[in-house]
Amino acid sequence: MTASPQLARESPSTKAWDGEERIVREAILMVASHGAPRVLVAGLTLGEQILDACRRSALEAGVRLRVRPTSRDDRIDLVIEAVH
Repeated sequence: MTASPQLARESPSTKAWDGEERIVREAILMVASHGAPRVLVAGLTLGEQILDACRRSALEAGVRLRVRPTSRDDRIDLVIEAVH
């Protein structure tokens, strides 16, 4: 049995990228739907790569996305919050 062409092209970093982006997008939806006033998504390893796409999603949903500094240079935290 062979792997599908889609799975063969995906690298571990692609899967991590998709996973981190999905978490941030779900946090955006939670805040936009008033499920929480603010959500912190902490310890993202690929946050810099997904930042622009997630910022666009946040603006379209009417919420704000901010980068929060961390003690580690290889990680970022993102805060998604309602705009009042």
